[in-house]
Amino acid sequence: MASPRASGALNEGNVEEILARSLRVLAALSVVSAVTSLTFFHPDEHHQVVEFAGFKLGFTRADELPWEYAARIRPWLQPALYTLLGKLLLALGLEDRFLLLAGFRLATAAIAIAALARLSRVAVRELPSERMRRAYAALLPWVGFFPYLFARTSSETLSGACLAVAVSLAWDTRTFGWREASVCGVFLGLAFEARFQSAFASVGLVAWLAVVRRVSALRLGGLVGGGVLVLACAAVVDRWGYGAWVFPPLAYVRENLVNGVANTFGRDPFWAYPVLVVVNVFAPLAVACVAAAGVAAVRFPRHVSTFVLVPFVVAHSLVAHKEERFLFPLAFLVPVLLVLAFVTRREGPVFPRPLRAALALSLVVMVAQLVRPLGFRAQFHFARALAEAPLAGEVAIVLPGSEYPRYPFLRTNELHLEPHAGACLPASTTLVYGESPVLAMPPSCNGEPLAAEVVASELPFVHHESWARTAAAFTARWNALRSRGLPLPWLHFATLARVAPKG
Repeated sequence: MASPRASGALNEGNVEEILARSLRVLAALSVVSAVTSLTFFHPDEHHQVVEFAGFKLGFTRADELPWEYAARIRPWLQPALYTLLGKLLLALGLEDRFLLLAGFRLATAAIAIAALARLSRVAVRELPSERMRRAYAALLPWVGFFPYLFARTSSETLSGACLAVAVSLAWDTRTFGWREASVCGVFLGLAFEARFQSAFASVGLVAWLAVVRRVSALRLGGLVGGGVLVLACAAVVDRWGYGAWVFPPLAYVRENLVNGVANTFGRDPFWAYPVLVVVNVFAPLAVACVAAAGVAAVRFPRHVSTFVLVPFVVAHSLVAHKEERFLFPLAFLVPVLLVLAFVTRREGPVFPRPLRAALALSLVVMVAQLVRPLGFRAQFHFARALAEAPLAGEVAIVLPGSEYPRYPFLRTNELHLEPHAGACLPASTTLVYGESPVLAMPPSCNGEPLAAEVVASELPFVHHESWARTAAAFTARWNALRSRGLPLPWLHFATLARVAPKG
């Protein structure tokens, strides 16, 4: 793996060789991540994409889908892709639901790598200096969160990949004829159909083409035509998904912005994103990325990445409900921003020492993520343990303040749930569910002390009592900070325990 510290002149051939090697390494890491990443970053990654595909595959009932299905606010483009892949894998005899999910992740990773490769080949031609081009080519495998993000079955990853291809087409100075403009419009349309909020980045890209590159109105018309073509095709896909002619983007705006549904999931101040995006296991590199976005915008205000980034971030900042994942479509631009912000024309190390340290730490975290990917919502580890547990016909009491994560796509046995009611647990209770690694269980109704044996948990090494109690105390303090208004993601470690009288 080429070091980002490398210095000295390289000719164009050398840069291409370094880039090819970097992309091969990143592709291999992304494949490993897709195989081992038995979790998701956010529940929407599963419920609003995979479960929609599960509905068409016959795994999920309509009444088990999230509220967005009844409201008809989600596009069907990505679920349709997974449905086709799922039917193919099922026809080949692959019936294990977790392996099907791995197939979905591999497909998404392949799309993401292909999109990054397209953008990177343009970047090593179009970046302002040879030093920047060389630094970019060597940098890619050091962006530790790429393999994790590329393996996500999220709308953010697919939208970001399509946006990256569109940016590469617009940025390429060799040619931008009517054909390239139309294809650029197609990929902007695909980015929009994966995630509607990408429209803000599209507006910035079109503005750059018109103001900075001075593309003719005819070519911009071709771009718009390409986008309209995708919207027309997507309408047919949505008709297949919902069984009626609908326009999900309009319904999305009505429900989330006009009716204010999005705000019910939390409200954060305008300035929250610089905090939200750095509170994760890649914190040092995330801090560097936030700094790079600001520095690059100041150093290169007329660069295409600035025109894409600024309207996207500002628009999301104006909306009260904020989540770090909403900015993930911009991740494909991170190497460009790091190079524009921190690579100078001076001799010596390519990147400053703090950034080199952050990149090195990101590799350590990346390796840990490849072994056992974690996050703030690690439910699939819980889901697999639950699927393998002998739970047929049992009833679980759900403790107050907890919401049991249902995964119809992964269902292998039926667990009946009842909310906890009363001051004690009935004698018939055998299972208790809560969102903490150590469950604070009510006393039994007959007065006998209770013992709990963990059946499944999101927390690794939960059977080590001191570790579990430390994790429970930490999560309680963390969530208390969130409850006080700090823009932090909620932290949960769900646990299902079998309960019996002590002795």
